[in-house]
Amino acid sequence: MTRYTLSPAAKHDITEIWLYTADQWGVDQADEYVRQIEDNLYKVAVGLRIAQPFDRHWKIRSGHHLCVFSKAADHKIHVIRILHERMDIPSQERP
Repeated sequence: MTRYTLSPAAKHDITEIWLYTADQWGVDQADEYVRQIEDNLYKVAVGLRIAQPFDRHWKIRSGHHLCVFSKAADHKIHVIRILHERMDIPSQERP
């Protein structure tokens, strides 16, 4: 059972991360990197990893990315964005 959902923006972010990583380091590395992001999100959702408060939401780091999400009443998390650490995060669309 999925314990987290991705917003349309987060789905786009994951696709862009995979495409960039595949172009730079190959398909196998892209698959592995996206799997790591998904594993980290799952760990937060099931309570195996602690998230930090971020603005009105929560965040975790996964590799070189910041995953921003909200927590739902049913204990699922809703991933809002997955942004590279070098991005000007305040200039990105705020959740």
